[in-house]
Amino acid sequence: MDKIVSSKRIPEEVINHYIIKPEVKSKIDLTSIFSNENNVKIDIGCGNGHFLVDMAKQFPDANFIGIELKYYRVCKCISKFSKRDIENVRMYHGDAGSFLENHFHTNSIDELYYNFPDPWPKRRHHKKRLFTPKFLDTLARIMKKDAIFTCATDHKDYL
Repeated sequence: MDKIVSSKRIPEEVINHYIIKPEVKSKIDLTSIFSNENNVKIDIGCGNGHFLVDMAKQFPDANFIGIELKYYRVCKCISKFSKRDIENVRMYHGDAGSFLENHFHTNSIDELYYNFPDPWPKRRHHKKRLFTPKFLDTLARIMKKDAIFTCATDHKDYL
């Protein structure tokens, strides 16, 4: 998943502008990615980007990172950012768990959103769920002391 495939609808230079491609096992420099030291907020599984676009417009003095597994959704998000001249958002295409664990410094995230995650309701699929003790340990490490974690779900068993 680390290789980014070009999109026929979005110029490669636009994709490269918005995409984060960290080196293996290296921490990312958020200040250089955004060219500022504003608060950083992460949206896991941002889908087609509606929430992320709204948040980026509502909070122009914050930096946002969207994490999405499906490349076509990454492209949809980037297309929305580009059309609206939104510059305070970047995207990561890949697994949220390993990205957060391996590429963020301790106490570097101000807010994290996880809206309506796939509940993987069948017992045999529970291993695909992002919420694990390891994931929660990673969040505890990378999030600042007073950071906010918001998770919304409409699946009672997952909650």
